[in-house]
Amino acid sequence: MSLFVAIKPPELAREDLRDAIDHVRKPLTSVALHWQPVERWHVTMAFLGDQDDDADEAVAACVDEVAAGPATVRLALGGAGSFGRQVLWIGVRDDTAGLSVMARTLHSRLRAARFPVEKRPWQPHLTVARTRGTDARPAVRYLEGYMGPEWELAEVIVIRSEGGPNPRHTVIHSAAIALP
Repeated sequence: MSLFVAIKPPELAREDLRDAIDHVRKPLTSVALHWQPVERWHVTMAFLGDQDDDADEAVAACVDEVAAGPATVRLALGGAGSFGRQVLWIGVRDDTAGLSVMARTLHSRLRAARFPVEKRPWQPHLTVARTRGTDARPAVRYLEGYMGPEWELAEVIVIRSEGGPNPRHTVIHSAAIALP
């Protein structure tokens, strides 16, 4: 099972994005997108790949350290893009750059605890759809102007993911963000 650290947009932000996607689904039927279920929407801060259950506590400790640093992080979902031809995503707007600072700190702590963290630059996004054999890029134009409501980041979570045709995400730890 894979392990990753993420944030979840609050219900208001998820509902607003769901409404925007529902509005564009009809013109996108020719693109053959597999839309991700709303309950699995998240913004990955660090993907750690397959980890044994004994890694849970160490990852949770790193997340707790990062969340304990006082921060006010205001975010909004907005814009759209694709990773190659197969992934359609919505961007994350961060007025204070606080989420990027948190992610860099988290990556540093996880590396110090000897967890593998991807070396490629982190790009905060929320995957909304995937495709097999077709091209997701034409769908970007339907959502690139999207701008959702702002919210204040309240928690960082650790998720265990079971893959397969119907992946299951289980939150195994939650750390509240300390307010300044």
